[in-house]
Parts: sequence; C-alpha cells; structure tokens
Amino acid sequence: MNDDDLQQIWKSPRNEPGEQRQRQWTRGFIRKLQRARRLQALWLVWTFAALTGISLLVLLQVFLGKLTPGLAVVMGPLLATPWAFGIHFLRRFRSKDSPKPHTDLPLVDALNVALRANHAAQARLRTIRLLLCAMLPILTGAIWQLHVAGKVSGREARSMAVFFIAALTISGAVITLRILLGLKPQEKRLGSLVRSFE
Repeated sequence: MNDDDLQQIWKSPRNEPGEQRQRQWTRGFIRKLQRARRLQALWLVWTFAALTGISLLVLLQVFLGKLTPGLAVVMGPLLATPWAFGIHFLRRFRSKDSPKPHTDLPLVDALNVALRANHAAQARLRTIRLLLCAMLPILTGAIWQLHVAGKVSGREARSMAVFFIAALTISGAVITLRILLGLKPQEKRLGSLVRSFE
C-alpha cells in the first residue's frame, strides 16, 4: 500500500472524527494549555517574591555594613542576572505572541496553539539553562570573595563550589532531558496532527 492509499484512508469520511469528538479533543487541549499557563503565572509570582526577598536581605546587609567591598561588587551581578531573566520571562508571558488558549477554538487552531505553547516552553527551558550557565562564574566569584573576606575557610569554599557546580550541572541535564524526551516528541506529534487535519 503506497502513501496515496494511506492518505485516502485517513481522509475517508469513516475515519474523520465527528464534530462532537473534535470538540472534546479541543476542550482537552485547551484545559491543559490553560493549566500550564496558570502554573507559569504562579511560577513567575513565586520567582519575583523570592528575588524581592533576597534583594531586600542583601540591601539590609549593605546598610548594616556587613558586606565587604568585594562581596558588595559580586552581589550586583549575582542579583541582577536572575532579575534580568525574570523580567524577560514576564515580558514573554505578557507578550501578544504568547499562546492564550480560548475554549471556542476549532480543533486545528487549538492544535496550532498547543504547538506554539510547546515552542514557547522549549525556548523558556533553553533560557533557564542559559541562566544556569551564566550563574556558574558569578557564584564562583562570590564564593572566592567569601573566602577572601574570611567568611568561609578554604575547605568550606571548595565544598560550596562542588555543591553549586553539581547542582547547576544536574539542573541543566534535567532541563535538556525534559526538552529531548518530553517536548521534542510532543512537538513532532502535534506537528503531524496539524498536518493531518489540514
């Protein structure tokens, strides 16, 4: 059986999903997309709350004079980098191009919205992986300044460095696996569904 025969069978009336079935699929897609968007909004709220708390704590330490000049210099990029990435994520979330699912979409449009949401999730995870890479030299500098200031011993500084390198490496690996094993196969499935319905 050649490709033309398979295409004819796929497009035959008996194989076409009914209108009710299409509405069920659409509602399922939309519910998942809306849930993912709510979780993203909660993640943004938590991220900015955590960044605000940490920033206020650092400012308090500066005000009380508990930070050496070297540590104060390192704390700038250590705080500015996650703030910059957080603002980037917020702008992307509020962007007009950000997928905003509606319940009255036709099935093909819902599939396209799901495909765009998949692409956005991949871009978001790649950006987080970039943030982890950017934080590595900044954290290294912060640990070195802690050691120079006499806040931690050489042994403690080495332990902290090993811990942060391991944590960032594992996090980066988990993100990569999430993209390769979760989002990429989902992207292929959604793409083939969109093409089949079109």
